[in-house]
Amino acid sequence: MKLGNKNYLILSMYRNFFREIFYIKFLNKKRMHMHSFFIVSYSL
Repeated sequence: MKLGNKNYLILSMYRNFFREIFYIKFLNKKRMHMHSFFIVSYSL
């Protein structure tokens, strides 16, 4: 039971780690586009 919980914890940690990398790499590229989109939508 403890081993299963430990494996699940490690899996969730890796999942959060890769999710952070995904957000940092891809959303940083799209962030300027998102900001320009929000600026255009708010100006309208």
